[in-house]
Amino acid sequence: MVEYQNSDLAIIDTDLWKSVLERIEVNAEKYAQGIRTPRKNYLLSGLMKCWVCGANLTIVHGGRSEKAKYGCAFNWRRGKKACTNNILIRRIEIEHRVLGAIKDKVLNPRSIRRIVDLVNDKLRGAMTGIKYERGDLEQRTAKLNAEINNLVQAIAGTGDSSGHILTAIKIKESELSDLLSRLEAISKKKHLKELKIDARYVVKWMNQLAELVKVDVIRARLGIKNLVGTLIAKPITRHGLTGMLLVGNPKLEGILGIVGGASTSNGSGGPQLRQVESHIPKIEVFVKAA
Repeated sequence: MVEYQNSDLAIIDTDLWKSVLERIEVNAEKYAQGIRTPRKNYLLSGLMKCWVCGANLTIVHGGRSEKAKYGCAFNWRRGKKACTNNILIRRIEIEHRVLGAIKDKVLNPRSIRRIVDLVNDKLRGAMTGIKYERGDLEQRTAKLNAEINNLVQAIAGTGDSSGHILTAIKIKESELSDLLSRLEAISKKKHLKELKIDARYVVKWMNQLAELVKVDVIRARLGIKNLVGTLIAKPITRHGLTGMLLVGNPKLEGILGIVGGASTSNGSGGPQLRQVESHIPKIEVFVKAA
């Protein structure tokens, strides 16, 4: 098991994360001052969907002010007949909370270490299975080659007037061809290696996100989408407060890309790696109605 040094991730909890949240506030001040910003520059645009009707949550109120609010597009445009979800939530608050949930629930050392340990367990299991399957195929291939060779020698010695021996050779050659194809496919998986954790990649990703929020919200949004996918927004009442509960399922591919600096599930792990996703904690964020 790979351990983290606390100092490796300290930056995420100090100046780096403050810069992300401060940038959200700066953008809000620009809206309040009347500085026009394209709608596509909202950080979570297209990443939240209404649980009731499936429509996107969009900015439906106060688009150029610090009081901008997200709401269900169908409800806002077509009323309750289209969707009963009329809850509005403040843009600044939900962006703060979603970014905070990513930092706390997904990209914290304990969570990442657990996910990578699970991935490595699956990879080790896959490699063990590949080893046994390869050995079995090699034995069957050697046996077929010997049988084909014996049949060829039989023809050379006594002939094959009935054609039965030649037919048997063709059948075994077909079986051999199938076995060789399977061996070739397995040989492509022999490069599987356990994933190594380097916390510097996590810090690097967080640094990039902080910078992107400042200068390129569209790319920052893409980074968040690759990591957590789409957030489902469900209107609920919690502790006497009405609001929305946003739930997201972090993507294993995105997490591995951040941890290792590159994708490690390039088809080599198959279903074994995808099983790990069920063990990744969901992101759940409650935001009271504005």
